Amino acid sequence: MDYYSNKTNIKPFFVFDIDGVLCTRNYDGMYDNNLLTNIDKTPSECPTMIFNYYDNYDCSSYPHIFLPHLNILFDYLINKGGKIFFFSSGIEARNFYVIGQLLLIIYGRNRLLELLLDKQFIIFSKQHLKAGCRRIGEGINIKDLRQILEQEFLRDIRKGATEKYKIDDIILIEDQVTFAEHTQLPVVRALDVEFWYASSEMHFLMNATYYLIGFFRYYFENDNYNYLCLRQGIEKIYNEHMLHEEKITSTLPEREDWALKKLYCKYKAPEKDDEFTKQMIADGIAHVRTTCPKAKLYVSNDGGRN
Repeated sequence: MDYYSNKTNIKPFFVFDIDGVLCTRNYDGMYDNNLLTNIDKTPSECPTMIFNYYDNYDCSSYPHIFLPHLNILFDYLINKGGKIFFFSSGIEARNFYVIGQLLLIIYGRNRLLELLLDKQFIIFSKQHLKAGCRRIGEGINIKDLRQILEQEFLRDIRKGATEKYKIDDIILIEDQVTFAEHTQLPVVRALDVEFWYASSEMHFLMNATYYLIGFFRYYFENDNYNYLCLRQGIEKIYNEHMLHEEKITSTLPEREDWALKKLYCKYKAPEKDDEFTKQMIADGIAHVRTTCPKAKLYVSNDGGRN
């Protein structure tokens, strides 16, 4: 039996990074011609917005392009009883603006208000980061998910609710494993879309929403995994389909220690030519097409996935 349907007072928590997981953005403001050019070419289903950052008398503008069909991903997880959070190392003003605009675009005012009243889409930002320990594979800063559980627990105590929260029921969706606290692994590695606008694999990376939908469906709809709590089930998926500890990623800087290299190889990012990645994308787009029949697989202009 599904773990969460059997325990109705327990909810899975999904904590999404923003940059590189849900959107691509640049770090040079409007001076980056690559991103400006691609905003004009962005499919209409990709929400776009510009965040203006004011510093004394200067203003810098930062375009953001979000993945398509994120409402379908969020709705799937919410319908499974989940709560969705965002946790980005960006400043709070930026995070609140771009996520607020995204949610307003994909849901509309009335539906968004309903979801916010249900305590969906709480945002954590730069000031919530904790110091990490590089010796054990953590980054300089980490996203400790216990503070999310503590906040939810205290809120429910005040209103007399009976929900139970455990660290095994919360997971981080990240493109950089080192943001995870080492006792809170695994993370769900997303397709890294941080620089898709300048990538030779731009069209493949735009399928990132499909991959995440397929991945979570693989857990929730599969009796081999859904009898386990969220963290244990996803750990089992990695062990059975994506575990490559013996492969040391050549792109990692030499200064990084063995613990960090091993971490990146164990929880590896989805790869374009990997059969499991292809399977997740295929299942994800099939699910999206039940709501949006015209949803398309993004491929290069010459017809081949790049």
